[in-house]
This record gives sequence, structure tokens and C-alpha cells, in this order.
Amino acid sequence: MDKPPKELLAQIPQSGPTEDQAKKFILDSFAREFPEPQDLIEEMSLKYVFKAVTYETISNPDFQEAIVKAFPYVEWPKPFEEFQAIKGSPQKA
Repeated sequence: MDKPPKELLAQIPQSGPTEDQAKKFILDSFAREFPEPQDLIEEMSLKYVFKAVTYETISNPDFQEAIVKAFPYVEWPKPFEEFQAIKGSPQKA
């Protein structure tokens, strides 16, 4: 209200805008610059696929590459290495 933009001043007959004129100008400016929410989500869709992670999946080089790209800060060589598990000791009752 104290320093209205020149664009608003050029559209009103008096030297300063009324509060209603300022509000209308701001709302009209927002309407021109920001899309309506329904215009943004009209084409939005969600697709999901449930998959199990199997030995074949983890062994697949494309899968390994995708994981490394998706999580670049994790050191991935160890989960992709094969090794024999050590047999555990019997539990005492």
C-alpha cells in the first residue's frame, strides 16, 4: 500500500490504490503466474508394482547399477558379493 507497483498505478485513476484494489491486483497477479491445482494434477497418476527381491534380482547387473545410481552415497560392493555363510554354534538351553 505504501509503495504500489507502477503496473497497478497505471490502472487506477487516483494516486494510490485502495485496499480492495491492492488485494484484487495481488490476486490477479497470482492467478496469471500460478496454475490452478487441477491443471497440475490432471495428468498425474500413480503406478506401483510389488516385487520380491530374489537372488536372481540381486545378481542382475542392471539391478546393481540401478541401486548404485539411486543410492550414490552407499558403498555397495559388499551386498553384491557372494560368500558362504559360517555355520552357527548350537544354542545352550
